[in-house]
Amino acid sequence: MLQNDIPEDFVIATGETNSLNYFVDLVFKKANLDKNKYVKIDSNYFRPTDIEFSNLDPSKIKRNLGWEAKMKLKDIISVMYEQL
Repeated sequence: MLQNDIPEDFVIATGETNSLNYFVDLVFKKANLDKNKYVKIDSNYFRPTDIEFSNLDPSKIKRNLGWEAKMKLKDIISVMYEQL
């Protein structure tokens, strides 16, 4: 991106769809903790604009720069967790 002749915005993503709940499940599983002991969901704090799933399209960065993700969410969480 830094060597690109024209400054552009690129999405750096895996292209897979994940929910926040799935992310939290993976993190707590990696930590060997019971999510239900630590996480409480209160629907009073839900907003109509909250997204349920996140799925970003990295096709522009692959097309323009040849870059694509080599790790999925589970792999990224493992690497981040082991850096603690």
